[in-house]
Amino acid sequence: MIKIAICDDDSEIAKNLSTQVQKYFAVWRKEVSIEVFYTASQLMAVHNERVFDFYLLDILLGRNCNGVALAKQIRNLCPSAEIVFITGFDDFRNEAFDIHAFHYLIKPIKFQMICKLFNDYFKRLNACEKPFIIVQQDRKRIKVIQEDIIYVSNKENMAIYHTTHGEVREYKSLKNVLKKLDSRFAQPNSKCIVNLCRMRGMEKNICSMQNGMTFNITRAYGSDFKKKFIDLGMED
Repeated sequence: MIKIAICDDDSEIAKNLSTQVQKYFAVWRKEVSIEVFYTASQLMAVHNERVFDFYLLDILLGRNCNGVALAKQIRNLCPSAEIVFITGFDDFRNEAFDIHAFHYLIKPIKFQMICKLFNDYFKRLNACEKPFIIVQQDRKRIKVIQEDIIYVSNKENMAIYHTTHGEVREYKSLKNVLKKLDSRFAQPNSKCIVNLCRMRGMEKNICSMQNGMTFNITRAYGSDFKKKFIDLGMED
């Protein structure tokens, strides 16, 4: 299900936009959850509790706030979110693109525009999307591509994802981390999870990684770990 937030200080425009989005998802039989907000503060007030995949933001949200400023806050908290600006003017176009907005729509918004917007979104999603997980680090939801994960370690109830781009952390047990990862991941011991596709090899009770790290394969985990390694076709 895709979660969408609409923020526009004109209630009629906001409700009409919500109706058009709902119509699109009904036609294509896709699940959607839509919430409508009339001020930036209303939207940010719930952001600690829940975040959205897609934001439709009016550029002008009253005298003291604009959609670009709101988008910068959202981008800081949720870097992977898609943001679309809606306005009757072109004045903020350059600022909008500076924060990598997915699209920029000019009022009045017609149903055909909504169709093109989400058709483009789903086409790009289907063409480019690699398997990923969402990691809740502090107040940020971070999208982590699974193939970029080298291994996951744990420290004081915190899972530490060691990736090709650095470390990402969240409070989660390795047992629950493993549940959201795909079949390329396995535990050689109780202290870590490794990406089998990033292993250099396995000798006796030691697995070596392409980055030079080595991990012990303990008796409790050895049988399942070695089976996954063979099933994935990693054994020579």
